[in-house]
Amino acid sequence: MVPPTIKNCLSRDTRWGRGMSVVAGRIRYMNSIPVFEETPVEVSSPGVFGGSGIAGGMPEPWAEHGARLVGEYTDKLLTRLEENRRQAAAIEAQQLTILDALRRHSEQSEALHPDQATTHRWSDSAVARRTLVTEVAASLRLPERTAERLIEEARMLVHLLPGTFAALQVGEISRRHATVLVDHAQSLPAEALPAFETAALPYARTLTPTKFDRKARILRERTHPDSIHARTVQATENRCVTLDPACDAMA
Repeated sequence: MVPPTIKNCLSRDTRWGRGMSVVAGRIRYMNSIPVFEETPVEVSSPGVFGGSGIAGGMPEPWAEHGARLVGEYTDKLLTRLEENRRQAAAIEAQQLTILDALRRHSEQSEALHPDQATTHRWSDSAVARRTLVTEVAASLRLPERTAERLIEEARMLVHLLPGTFAALQVGEISRRHATVLVDHAQSLPAEALPAFETAALPYARTLTPTKFDRKARILRERTHPDSIHARTVQATENRCVTLDPACDAMA
């Protein structure tokens, strides 16, 4: 029969050896991960570096080494996450470029056939616009009103807010930041857009979309060339009431 003292030593040595095996296996696994390739990431279970692993019986130097490995692995994942965010922003910018190209193609096609007879009460340009909106909505599986907003957003970013569009292309800002900036810029006259973009864009690079929305609203108020009284009168004339259907017989 093995004495209890020897049994405890064997158990401690076994845990220490198992912890060293975990560290060695983790090193081999981390070195095999391609940081920037589009491959699934196998995130280990929470107990690998805790509980009965490194913290459960290894000497202090090995425990510190294991903690450093965890930090390095986290840094690699965060780097991949940041790279993925930039790539997603670049793809969003490509989509906006395509939407604007579709809009220009639709307008040019309509201009080439201005004398086509129509049997409806809409103008040719209105028909071309509605056709484009319908096709974009079907392609992206979106409501037509959302598709129409995207087409207008693409036009403003590509042609009227080039600095914002360039920042989106390289991933300095997200699509949500660009949308916030467009929403506030739409109510500004064309001559005020460059000054507004110059003032607002640096904040889009550092703030969350919600905080940037509040900041952009303030900058828009300061940039608008008309007085607050004139804008209030105009907004009063343009105000309206809308009804949006909701679930459970509500609206």
